[in-house]
Amino acid sequence: MLLGAVFFVTIFYACILVLRKLAVLAVRKCGDNWATRRIRRNQNIPVVVTRFLLEGCVEIGMSAMISVIMIEKETFQNGWEVIAILCAFLSLILLLLMPIFFLKIRPTFLEAVREAGGDRSASRYAPLFEEYRVDKSALLYPVVFFLRRYLMIIILTTMPSVGFAQIFTQMYATVFVIQYLWRVFPFENTFLNRQEIINECTVLCASYPLLTFTSFLRDEDRRIEFGWVVVAIILFNLFFNIAVLVVQLTRQNYRRIKFWYIRRQKRKEIKLRLEAIHAR
Repeated sequence: MLLGAVFFVTIFYACILVLRKLAVLAVRKCGDNWATRRIRRNQNIPVVVTRFLLEGCVEIGMSAMISVIMIEKETFQNGWEVIAILCAFLSLILLLLMPIFFLKIRPTFLEAVREAGGDRSASRYAPLFEEYRVDKSALLYPVVFFLRRYLMIIILTTMPSVGFAQIFTQMYATVFVIQYLWRVFPFENTFLNRQEIINECTVLCASYPLLTFTSFLRDEDRRIEFGWVVVAIILFNLFFNIAVLVVQLTRQNYRRIKFWYIRRQKRKEIKLRLEAIHAR
């Protein structure tokens, strides 16, 4: 487990180096166009670091916290474990700085967009906020995201045997996120806001049956029944998100095919007109 932090940090820095090399090669080979500009924007170091921590927040935080908790005197007699502890502390520091980072770049992003007349790409942090509305409250969603996971990481690592604390923490945090999503609607896409609310509601619904797996209920048969309820809720959420993804991909492909067909028809019309002109 101590090597978990080493693994995450190593993969992280390796990805940064690979992305930077690919971006440099792409710019050299392809020149300056929209694709290379997008690559340069997305390989921005703060953006890469933040996305990495967003995607792996729980895994990195759990690994780092467990590594710190397992520190003993014997730990420092092994060179690998010393490196792992240092990586764990580094990971925790980066995670704890994320909300402060978002609070700091939020006014910078808003000012850059305002000066550019609403153009998000004017800010170097645009990839981090491309799905959110240009609003102070909406841009707080990443902060809420990190704080919720901090709470779960602390509860899971410091009280691993207290099931009631873990379940009720999850429930209260989910209720808070639902209220935030309902009042703010942080995403630019209205349906995405509704989808997130539905996802959080299913998480909340799945939390209640988990109480039966604590000392609250001793009957094993009833626990199995409530376990099937949890499975049904998870499957509902899974199939719902898959259906949404399939519908979105179908719409995108339909629009692309339609656009391609219209362009093809226009080219044929232009070709026929030119042939008619030359025939005269």
